[in-house]
Amino acid sequence: MKPVYNTLVEELEKIVNKPAILLDNDYQIFTVDNLKISDFCQGVLKPLDENSIVLQCISKMASGILGKCQNFFKDYLPEGKYHCPSENTKKETLTCPSNNIALERMMGQLDRQKTISPNINTSTINTKLMMKITKWKGWVGKMKKTKFKLWQKQDKSPKY
Repeated sequence: MKPVYNTLVEELEKIVNKPAILLDNDYQIFTVDNLKISDFCQGVLKPLDENSIVLQCISKMASGILGKCQNFFKDYLPEGKYHCPSENTKKETLTCPSNNIALERMMGQLDRQKTISPNINTSTINTKLMMKITKWKGWVGKMKKTKFKLWQKQDKSPKY
């Protein structure tokens, strides 16, 4: 079975070359149950000749859609860089996550911080989020006073 984008591009090429194929009751780009052209449309559109302006418009529209599909799916069509990925490409992408849920969660937290205080600096948001994620407050709270004082002395970062 071919990928959907390959099937779509091939079928659009057929429609561009012969737009009357769309008027055939048995023609389907993808398998869908009970998809039939109504008797009214069959009665009105079927008698059109090959040079009809309606068929020319259908051909032009299909040509435009085909161009957009080829541009959008160019990397996945034959001669595209992901059409038949090499073993090296498969190996490199093996560790990539299948979704971007972690990024979405971080962006959600960033959006929330921006709504709470719209004038906040991005580095301040990052600091707040990192302290929240690493539970820094709890970690420092459990630290003994003497160890905390020693830790503060060792901190050489500039004070603002």
